[in-house]
Formats: sequence, structure tokens, C-alpha cells
Amino acid sequence: MIGASCQSSFYTAPVKIKMRIVSETISLRSEPVSAPEFHSCARCDLMVNSVSGVDLPRISGLQLRTRSTVSDVRSGRQEGDDHGHVFSHDYDMTGLRDSKKEAVRQRLYEAALHRFRMDGYEDTSVAAICKDAGVAKGTFFNHFPNKADILAVWYADAMQSAELQRPAPGKLSYGDALISWPLLAVAAARNDPDLWRAKHAYAPLSEAIQSAETEADNRLRKQTIELLSTASHQGLLRARIDLKAIADLYLAAVTGTIREWLNTGGQFDLADTLKARITTLINLISA
Repeated sequence: MIGASCQSSFYTAPVKIKMRIVSETISLRSEPVSAPEFHSCARCDLMVNSVSGVDLPRISGLQLRTRSTVSDVRSGRQEGDDHGHVFSHDYDMTGLRDSKKEAVRQRLYEAALHRFRMDGYEDTSVAAICKDAGVAKGTFFNHFPNKADILAVWYADAMQSAELQRPAPGKLSYGDALISWPLLAVAAARNDPDLWRAKHAYAPLSEAIQSAETEADNRLRKQTIELLSTASHQGLLRARIDLKAIADLYLAAVTGTIREWLNTGGQFDLADTLKARITTLINLISA
């Protein structure tokens, strides 16, 4: 290993070797220095493997040293014949590894949703998901702790997709906006009714689903407060109304109605009930 302690008296005196390889110069020193971490590339492999008659990994006490520091490389500074380029591979390869990891995660996610829709959440096994994704079974757990985490990601994506479909601010009255927001979210979720019901059923057991629900609720609360604040400044709301309290009531009406609909097996029209309850709240706060 490069950088191992020197045990031969032959290398007790400082030794400096210079070689020209691919129009580059490297320095080998026997004094203890911090060797950079090298990663494989055509340029670096050629630089090391072309050292004629010298087996670098077996030379005790010798370390490869360049004139660039990590800070030099990060800032793009390289001087003379240094080999700062090798440091940059650490960042390039990290990005490549992350990209490949994300691609595997996406394949697993899409394979899981496909299986859930075909066979149902309960009857889908992790092994089947991994087979469809073309990965080993253990790979699944490197990306998702369990199947419920897939539902959490799906729900978060569905809610964010619904938010992107909202009309631009100012296109609707504050009352119409309060009514349309949950209807868009419900429409997005109802595109996959089985996944929605599975998400609801496993929410009490899954921290990931609970976290996704909390994040979506918090965004809706914040957006509601901003909308009500604008309406208040325009004189559209009654005086001395606690906007945060109204936002909490609105959120409770929305989530409570959806939960009631799921618990009763969809025995009432969700869209009509949401609209009626939100309209009642709007009438109570309007000037």
C-alpha cells in the first residue's frame, strides 16, 4: 500500500524520483506526507502503470504527492505540472454513483406501483417488485425500509402534482380557491383509489406515510394563511379574524371529510360534501 511505513534501511534517506508521463510530472518522496485518494481514470491509470520497472504499491515508505490541495481543486486552481485533476474524480464519481443509485430507486418505485395496481398492495411481495425492477431482493431495502414507504412517496407525489395544477394566484376568488384546492388533491389521489385506501389503512403503522401527510397538511395550512391574509387586506373577511385558527378549521374540514369518506367506504359524494362544508366556512368568515 502506498504510504506504508518504511522498514528497509535502503529508504531511510530522502529519495526523490521525477518522471515524465503523458506530459505530466509526479514526485515521489520518502518523507511522511498525506497522500490524496486516487480514483481510476484513463489518465491516472496510465500515470501509475507506466512507471517502468517500479511497482508503486510495493514500495514501502513512498507516497505520491502533488502540489495541489483539495481547496485548489475545488476553486479550480492548478499550477504547473501538478496532478490536481485526480482530486476532481472524487466529486465526479460521487455524482455518478448518486445518479445510478437514483435510477435504481426509480425503477423499484415504478415496478412497485405497477404491481400494486395489478395485484393489489397486500398481495404484492418485495421479491416480485425486485424481479420486475431487475435487481436483487436485498437492493429494495437499500432504498425503501418497507412497502409502505412506496405509498408515502406516491402520496407525496400526488399531492405535489395537484398543487402544480392550481390556477395562478389571483385567477380565482379566495373562496373558489379554497374549494378547488382539495378537489384537485382528491382527483389526483382518486386516480389510484386502491393505493389511496392502502395509504390510509397503513398510515397509523408507517412513519413515512405520517410524515408525507404532515408535510402536505403543513403546506396547505401555510398556503391557506397566505390566501386569507390577502383576502383580509382586500377587505373581504370579517374584522378581527384569527387567520391561523381559520386555516386550522379549514384543514380539519378537508382532512376530516376525506377520512370520513374512506372509513365509510365512500358512501357519500366526496366532492359535493367537501364543497358544501368549505362553503359554510367561507360564509362564516366573509365580510
